[in-house]
Amino acid sequence: MKNFFYILLLVLLGVSSPAQEKSLLKDIKAMKELAGEGDAEAQVQLGVMLALGQGVEKNKEEAFKWFLRSAQQGNAEAQYWVGAAYHFGEGVEVDHMAAAEWYGKARIQGHAKALYAGGSMIINGKGTKKDLVRGHAWMTVAAAAGSDQAVQILPKVAAALTPAQLKESEREVSTAFNNIGLVHDNKGDYDK
Repeated sequence: MKNFFYILLLVLLGVSSPAQEKSLLKDIKAMKELAGEGDAEAQVQLGVMLALGQGVEKNKEEAFKWFLRSAQQGNAEAQYWVGAAYHFGEGVEVDHMAAAEWYGKARIQGHAKALYAGGSMIINGKGTKKDLVRGHAWMTVAAAAGSDQAVQILPKVAAALTPAQLKESEREVSTAFNNIGLVHDNKGDYDK
């Protein structure tokens, strides 16, 4: 039965020949070696493969370990995945405070999914104090970063704010963009 699922996975991944299968296995082995050597990008990619069961057996606990290693090196994508793991209990216990913290680390680097997820947590008061003004600001930044989900929710959040609160949110958006810009301008300093 396990062989059936492996073959099905290979077909779904577009692997149709023994040569392609061998190549995929070689790529996975190389990814694991790079991740083991501390390559943050390889660590997050291995984490994704493990979390989703892409080319390897799904293992959310092991995925979390690789995400965390990469996140601790400042990788925004990995920080988002660590936040999501804590938010939804994928490979670890649900911990909204930890989720908000990790989303925040990715958010200040301009990660669109983290901007949305963190903004949503702020709006709903999960892991942090409920704050519609700050949540609206981060959703605005998330929308600007390309989050379709943020675009959809912004009018609903805006409708719950007074004109004075909307002005305050605009100031927060300006500060957020400045903070994100500073992180990108000083990227080398944050990788250490």
